[in-house]
Amino acid sequence: MKTNPPLQCSHRRNPVYLQIESQSWRLEELQCLALSGAENWLAFNKQSEDIAKTFQSKLDKAGKALEEVNQERKFAQEQVANRLLGQEARKLALTEKNLQLEMANAGLRKEIASLQREASQAGVVMPRMPSEIAREIPAVPHEELGRSDHRADDNAMEES
Repeated sequence: MKTNPPLQCSHRRNPVYLQIESQSWRLEELQCLALSGAENWLAFNKQSEDIAKTFQSKLDKAGKALEEVNQERKFAQEQVANRLLGQEARKLALTEKNLQLEMANAGLRKEIASLQREASQAGVVMPRMPSEIAREIPAVPHEELGRSDHRADDNAMEES
C-alpha cells in the first residue's frame, strides 16, 4: 500500500517544536540585550512594535477593502437573482398564456369542425378555409426562394 509523503514543514505544527522555537527567540533577545545594552534593546523592541502596528494597520485596511468587495459582489448577485426571478415569473406567465391560447384554438377548431358537419348535413356548401387552401399549394424548396427564372428576360432582350 502506497502512503503519501509527509507534508513539508509539518514539524512547525508540532507544539513541542513551537515551544522550542519560542524559547530560542527568547534566548536571542536576551543575548541581544546583554550585547547591546538596555537602551538599544528597548529601541529595537519599539521599532519592532512600530513595524507590527504598520502591518496590522495594512492588514485592517485590506480586511475592510475585502469586506467591501464581498458586500458589493453579494449585492450584485442579489440583484441578478432578483432579475432572474422576475424573468422566470414572466416566462411562467407567458407559458400559461400560450397554453390558454392553444386550448382556445383547439376549442375553436372543434367548433368549426362541428359547424362544418352540421352545414354538410344540411346541404350547405361551406367556403374553404385559408389554411386548407395553403395546404394545397406545393412547397417551394428553400434554394429556389431567392432565384428567379431569368431565361425569359434574356430571350426578350435578344429579340429586341
